[in-house]
Amino acid sequence: MSTVLMIQYKDSSRPAKYIPIASSDTFKTYWGPICKELNLEWITLMESAGIIFPKQLEAIPAIIHELETMQTAISNENRHIQDSVRREINSRIHTLISEMQQIQNAPDEIDHASIS
Repeated sequence: MSTVLMIQYKDSSRPAKYIPIASSDTFKTYWGPICKELNLEWITLMESAGIIFPKQLEAIPAIIHELETMQTAISNENRHIQDSVRREINSRIHTLISEMQQIQNAPDEIDHASIS
């Protein structure tokens, strides 16, 4: 399994988005330990229970903050993470933050979005 952000729009002519976040192994190996270390509750929910929008729309600022915290932690050179893995995770986080901001700025356009 993998963790993905799925967005379905109210406008049926607009294609749904399926944005990969992390494979199960990548989440368990890299994301999970950092989440536990830094007590990142929302990111932990992405892999375990999932997050549903617009139901949890008010949580977006907290989720973005956790993602930025994760990005800083992943970028720490003292972590034993290959540069290619570090770049890939940071790229996924950057994309996820951008998509979350779009959901936050235009919630009326979203029929359903979830991270799981």
